[in-house]
Amino acid sequence: MKKTIYFVFLYRNPTDLTDKYPVVAKGFIKLMAAQERCVTELLAQFVIQGTITASAGQCNQMVEIIGLVFSQAGNYYALKGHGYQW
Repeated sequence: MKKTIYFVFLYRNPTDLTDKYPVVAKGFIKLMAAQERCVTELLAQFVIQGTITASAGQCNQMVEIIGLVFSQAGNYYALKGHGYQW
């Protein structure tokens, strides 16, 4: 948890960060791709196990929604006034 605290700023506004430092964008693109692969694999396993019932298209939509939550949750909570409590 302590290491996460040091890097939480990266997720508050990654677009601003990548605009200021374009070289960082490549890393974020790789990170997002890795997250999408992981979530895709997890959802596929859930479908195989019968834990969820979803078509391939629905799984793709869930991957996108989960990715949006991962990447925007910090901004969402900051705007609601629920910042990080250390």
